[in-house]
Amino acid sequence: MVRKNLKIFFLLSLLILFSSCLDIEPTYQRKNIESAIKNLCKEEYNLKVEVEEAEDTIWIYAPFNNLIDEKGELDRKVTEEIGDIILSLQRVILSIDKPPKFYIFVASDIKKTGADLILIGFIPDLVKFQLRFISRGEFLQRRYLNFGINPQALGDEKGYHIKKFNLDLEHFTALIIGQQIRRVFTSPEYKEYFEVKTAEAGFNSQTKEFTILIDIEKKKYKPHLPKPFEEALKTAQYYICKVYKLKNFNSLRIEDLDSGKIKVLSKKALQELSFD
Repeated sequence: MVRKNLKIFFLLSLLILFSSCLDIEPTYQRKNIESAIKNLCKEEYNLKVEVEEAEDTIWIYAPFNNLIDEKGELDRKVTEEIGDIILSLQRVILSIDKPPKFYIFVASDIKKTGADLILIGFIPDLVKFQLRFISRGEFLQRRYLNFGINPQALGDEKGYHIKKFNLDLEHFTALIIGQQIRRVFTSPEYKEYFEVKTAEAGFNSQTKEFTILIDIEKKKYKPHLPKPFEEALKTAQYYICKVYKLKNFNSLRIEDLDSGKIKVLSKKALQELSFD
């Protein structure tokens, strides 16, 4: 751990020294972040997007006529265009004087299905990935992806059906926890052994309590399968205490609808929890 920390410190020191020696100025300014992203998408890829800043969260909305193809999958051309938009977003974020904390990208099918594709990322994670402090696999796990049908998206070229808000790290972490639990039990390795009915996590800003609700039923027996309740606890501790090292919470409440088991842990209890 000490060696790893020293390596990180050494690399950061070199980056700071290198930047100061070259006197590198940021390409973009925070006050112009909306126009910077819109112009880059338009000028380099001929793509029209709507961009709106909500405190420390930057929202990007992209309307498409056919987000989904005949097979119910993302259209290939649209997938490439989404990649171009995300690349433009990253170029601005990584070259700006005061980057926001979160980006939320929404792509909507405004002609046929009303589908919404939502991608949420924590910008410090993007920076860590670019500096190779975290792997590509870890980086992808730290991005929240959601897909759903919203009839209000039909005909909406400006993104009016999307309510913009400022995201905080606690609510983002809850999204990642729920997503990761679902990923584990719907993965190719385990999907034939489990049925995921519910796996959601949330955060109450008033009580400062994380909540996890799971309903994961075992369909087939196999030795050494993960236990849903324990896996949920491990996932929560990993992201709350180890990845994002959150301090602004009081407790974690986890409920398993399949077994009826409920457990509440204080911040200290969660931090000290051992699975050995």
